[in-house]
Amino acid sequence: MARTRWLVVVIVVLAVVVVAAIVALGGSPRGRIFGMVGMGLVVVAAVALSRLTADPARFSIAGGLVAWLTLVAGISVGGMFFGVVSGAAAAHVIAITFVTMSHDSRIGLWVTLMAAASTLVLGGAIVFDLMADPGVIRLDQVAPVDRATLLIAEVAVIVAGYVVAATSRRATRETVAALDVAIRQVARREALLEEARAELDAARQIGDPGRFSAQVLGSYRLGEVIGRGGMGEVYAAVHVETGAEAAVKLMRRDALGDARALARFEREGRILVGLRAPHVVAVFEIGAADAPLPYIAMQRLRGRDLAEMLRDGGTLAPSRLVAMVAQVARGIDAAHAAGVIHRDLKPANLVWEAGGGFGTWTVIDFGVARGDDGHGTLTADRIVGTPTYMAPEQATDGTAAEASDRYALAVVAFRALTGVLPHRGADAAAYRLALLTLPAAAPGEVVPDLPDAIDLVFAIALARDPGERFASCAAFATALDAAFRDALPAALEARGLVQLHRARAARMRGRAAS
Repeated sequence: MARTRWLVVVIVVLAVVVVAAIVALGGSPRGRIFGMVGMGLVVVAAVALSRLTADPARFSIAGGLVAWLTLVAGISVGGMFFGVVSGAAAAHVIAITFVTMSHDSRIGLWVTLMAAASTLVLGGAIVFDLMADPGVIRLDQVAPVDRATLLIAEVAVIVAGYVVAATSRRATRETVAALDVAIRQVARREALLEEARAELDAARQIGDPGRFSAQVLGSYRLGEVIGRGGMGEVYAAVHVETGAEAAVKLMRRDALGDARALARFEREGRILVGLRAPHVVAVFEIGAADAPLPYIAMQRLRGRDLAEMLRDGGTLAPSRLVAMVAQVARGIDAAHAAGVIHRDLKPANLVWEAGGGFGTWTVIDFGVARGDDGHGTLTADRIVGTPTYMAPEQATDGTAAEASDRYALAVVAFRALTGVLPHRGADAAAYRLALLTLPAAAPGEVVPDLPDAIDLVFAIALARDPGERFASCAAFATALDAAFRDALPAALEARGLVQLHRARAARMRGRAAS
């Protein structure tokens, strides 16, 4: 689009030069009429192209075709002033090469046919003496056989221009496609590496005895360390009376002096004790006020988190993805119904356990969750959450609502489906900048063989405006399943097209600006 706008300037300048040449050279009266009419058509086409490319979102194949055909008609008619086989015909080749390389190849083909047909019609009328040649360089001054030869050569040059441009376009597209495959592979590796780095510290020494192994807290005896996070350690544990398995989360000793961190830890326990819902980790017991250490005894999950699965496999198959999203959606919607917002939904906080079809998914780690108790977020006015999975409004000022969790679930699904994140950034700051300034990518741009409806579903789920996203996680899960079955309702298709159109227009404006 930007190149076309520059071409419009060149077209107008050349039209002015041609008009000046018509005035200066004189020529036959009919030739001057042809020249002026032709330049008028060229200017009309230039104005149309300028309007069509002023807002890339409004550009259409039909509108572009009409504008380019008008331009070629103007070149053919105006070229009659100089002569059918004069150097002016080179403008056809320039236009054909540009439109074929820069726009849709279908437009290039129609422009080529128009240029060839108009040259044959006007030149044929002169070759067969149906019309006197009005050009400065006259074709009717040579023998009839030579006229036909020159005319055929002129048309051959026009057709050759299209063949060269179309071949170059095809070679360029093949090269770009190969490069895109390589970039996607690199992006997947980078995503895996970034997630592995983020969890490396937490993974160290897991499975070894910890500082509190073999001690009893409340009703539970602690075993080996099975997890580490930013606020504490998680121990395998058993109930001292029943022997039932559990996982006990302890707050780190160095964080005990942080009143806000302590309050957050205690509130996580209170939130989860009151939240009994499928696909949400169950809490059995929290440390009493007189406990030696704050702790939360919860359901012991024996499985793998999604982050580990993606590091091993890169992506999830569509059927497993749909099952995962549906189960996690039930858990998050149940949390929302209880007035709880997770605020840090990511692959590491989704645990899968084998059994029963596609297995069972459970949402864990509500450590930065927000409840509806009116006590704020207890984060010292900091933005909390994982930058690569948070919603734009959450990355802006820390504001998180139910729609923010729904956005995070969509990012998780995008990552599991494509192997990459919907935005790109070399680090957290660059990713946050992309999140705040650019629309999310469409899955089809990363995995070309996906159903078109998938792009529509993610366009809604990753909308920048929270109010334009799905009304619930379950609605997103249902739409995703329908999209894979090619059964997306018409109303959702319309919503998705609006969001996808806005996203593509925003990306085009961003590229033009850069």
